[in-house]
Amino acid sequence: MKNKNKQKNNTEFNQDEIIEMDKRAALIGKADTYSSEEILKEFGYFSLKDELVKTHLFNAENNETPEETESFFLTPLKQDEIGLPMCVHLRCIPNKGEPPFLRFQNDRNNTLNSNWVKIYIDGQIDNYENKKLVFTQSELNDLKDWINLNKEVITKHYYKVYSSLEVCHKLRKFK
Repeated sequence: MKNKNKQKNNTEFNQDEIIEMDKRAALIGKADTYSSEEILKEFGYFSLKDELVKTHLFNAENNETPEETESFFLTPLKQDEIGLPMCVHLRCIPNKGEPPFLRFQNDRNNTLNSNWVKIYIDGQIDNYENKKLVFTQSELNDLKDWINLNKEVITKHYYKVYSSLEVCHKLRKFK
């Protein structure tokens, strides 16, 4: 038990932190088994605001929009950095119990904005706000292939194993 409570740098972890790490490790192993329909049923998200309120990350009293709140938890990547026709925003803090996901910008702007659509690490698009997607199926398949190419890095970033700086160094550009 003594060794289980220590990291390589001899930092002590309390029992709650160990339980949380075990839960994260279990989720990483199950991330591919979830579909967006299961997430919607299990977590009940219908909008970005619903998602943030349900996960206790949004408080309307602080005068922030849901998009401003969410942008704090994202690592933005522009098209030329990743080799895709859309900007991608990697989530860098997990939603409780939800498998890894990221958001892609549903437009061809080079300027970052919050016109987001959610996509899970398994490639399932969760368009719960019913936005008209501007990308072709081929472009969406390229996004899914890029996610698959960088699956381990994106997952470790989602669970806070990698910082935003580390993830930017480790991501591979598409094509």
